[in-house]
Amino acid sequence: MSQEKETIFIIDWDIPAKKKRMFYYHLMKLKKKYGLFGNMSTMSVMVVDNVEVARAVHNLAKEYGESHLYEAKEIEE
Repeated sequence: MSQEKETIFIIDWDIPAKKKRMFYYHLMKLKKKYGLFGNMSTMSVMVVDNVEVARAVHNLAKEYGESHLYEAKEIEE
């Protein structure tokens, strides 16, 4: 019998160079608000397990450039 896997949310973004500084400034504030710690990928991608956080990051990214929000489920370890 397989165990139910957790749903995760993947946000990727493309922010123009001239807007990156302010985007990452506000992203750092969002991370602090939601208690997210740790280093960020340099690949402009964030993976979270909370839809509220995912939407907040996605909406922030859309203010500064392009963003995509995906819902995913791990199917195998």
